[in-house]
Amino acid sequence: MLNQFVIAGRVASLEKDILTVSIPLPTKDGEEPKCALIPVICPKGLLKTVKQYVSKGDVVGIKGRLENNDNSIICISEKISFLSSKKVDNKGE
Repeated sequence: MLNQFVIAGRVASLEKDILTVSIPLPTKDGEEPKCALIPVICPKGLLKTVKQYVSKGDVVGIKGRLENNDNSIICISEKISFLSSKKVDNKGE
């Protein structure tokens, strides 16, 4: 049985070991854009790197697995790819 998910979205928040990712939802013409907030748990080894390089608004890709905990589904990351950053490097100017 395969148990994987892959998502890409903007970082909405990073608190403790939970990375919340904002993903745009499809809308009909004329409707206001909506987003889903997906909480993803980061294991300790990955959390150190995420806290060092990721900030709010950055775009990340996440591969992970789903777990069932007390009748709710939890997303646990296995790999995070840093796709783009809002930080601007002014060292070359």
